[in-house]
Amino acid sequence: MDAALKAAVALFESKESVSFAYLHGSVVDLQSGQQTVLPHDIDVAIYLSEGDWATVESRLHSEFYMRTGISS
Repeated sequence: MDAALKAAVALFESKESVSFAYLHGSVVDLQSGQQTVLPHDIDVAIYLSEGDWATVESRLHSEFYMRTGISS
């Protein structure tokens, strides 16, 4: 499992309110210099079983951009 996917899985598993998450896109290709994926092309769908969805969304976006080095 690549580092970006491990980071996403760890983040999702650390949130008790996140019951399902799906990440689509190839961060590894972007990091290796292949400009095939842009930040707006990466789709994340999260279904919350409880909690404040806006706060969770904001924290996940921040964590994603911080860990991948992609600027928003």
